[in-house]
Amino acid sequence: MILTPEFIFRNVEAIRPEFLAQQGIQALVLDVDNTLTGDGSQVLEDSVQAWLQEMKAAGISLTVVSNNTARRVRPFAERIGLGWVPLACKPLPIGLMVARRRLWGTRSTPTGWRQVCTAFAASSCCPAPPTTRPGGCGSSASWNPSGSTAISAKEANSMSETPRFGSAGLSDSYPGKRFDPEGIAAFTAGVGLTAFEYQCGRGVRLALDKADALGKACAAQNIQLSVHAPYYISMSSLEEDKRLHSIDYLLQSCALVKALGGRRVIFHSGSCGKQSREEALEKALDTMERAVKACDEAGFEDCILCPETMGKVNQLGTLDEVLALCSVDPRITPCIDFGHLYARSQGVQFAEATAATDYAALLDKLQTLGPERAAHFHAHFSRIAYTKGGEKCHLTFADTQFGPPHAPLLALLKERGLAPTIICESAGTQAEDAQQLSQAYAAL
Repeated sequence: MILTPEFIFRNVEAIRPEFLAQQGIQALVLDVDNTLTGDGSQVLEDSVQAWLQEMKAAGISLTVVSNNTARRVRPFAERIGLGWVPLACKPLPIGLMVARRRLWGTRSTPTGWRQVCTAFAASSCCPAPPTTRPGGCGSSASWNPSGSTAISAKEANSMSETPRFGSAGLSDSYPGKRFDPEGIAAFTAGVGLTAFEYQCGRGVRLALDKADALGKACAAQNIQLSVHAPYYISMSSLEEDKRLHSIDYLLQSCALVKALGGRRVIFHSGSCGKQSREEALEKALDTMERAVKACDEAGFEDCILCPETMGKVNQLGTLDEVLALCSVDPRITPCIDFGHLYARSQGVQFAEATAATDYAALLDKLQTLGPERAAHFHAHFSRIAYTKGGEKCHLTFADTQFGPPHAPLLALLKERGLAPTIICESAGTQAEDAQQLSQAYAAL
């Protein structure tokens, strides 16, 4: 894990107690040079001293973590009455792990990285942020909530201004017979796609070295990668072991997506089983909370978990249920499967005659997540046949007996300036149909 900034502030005094409280942050890990003071200086400005006192008064625990030597760090830290860790090796988390243990105890304690914010000079120990940062410090915290004045640097770097279109796995037309990272990237780029979702429905089986090779090949072609987690996940199972296994599947998927150089892990929540939808959702919310904590503790805090709207009536995955899961943590981003929603409604939602209105209502509802997630949500799209129980099977764009139609959705995305990642899941023609989506959008 490499430490990179998620929030950017002009200077350390710009980090306010109110912001920390909003994020649930109870401690600050502070750098010295170009953060609390100038490079090599032992002078503490009055304004910084006042800020430190304000933090202490607000109950914020403070410690110093620096890449510099003890000879440099110790006298400064002891003079201001703070603990200190020298030779921290930032942006690696080594020194920060030492600081966290001193502040909160071992990894087994409930309090994890989300409760600790690190502040340091971005120019010296982390990649440059996407915006100009005059004389400031980078601050790494949980995530940028809706309405926060902080800038989510990492999100700004990874988001496109226009939709990305891609395929779920490889089409039947793919000529390769073996795993070939360069071939997969070339095929995907050759049909004009800028996204690819690696499928792990039957288990996470791709070796991490192969994942790294695929990630590098796709990055060279500007192809953004995501992972579909195993289908075995059951967030609301009546059996505790199955819910714990579900968290493990998510952790495996996070490890893979990080090796691929991507961030998004898409997953099915599972069925409601022999319980009410309300009871199932309550269990799923608890599992979701534990999954987020487990990901953070495992070093996967950069990964984005994406619960998917589901196609069968008995499955947990209505739009409202998915949005409820997204409320657990500001990082969680919905995967809107428009074909699934069409199928579970027996073709009522997104029917040809009402599609534009239905799409508009759904996009309006996503605004409850805040502007970033509403603009950059994840999506699956395909035509889907259905029965009384909902989804029956995925079709191709040539199978026009069933919906949903894509044209009204693309028009609304263009009109509203939204930029989701849209993965096509057509049966065997996913790359070609995704190309149709991309070309149709470009023609608007």
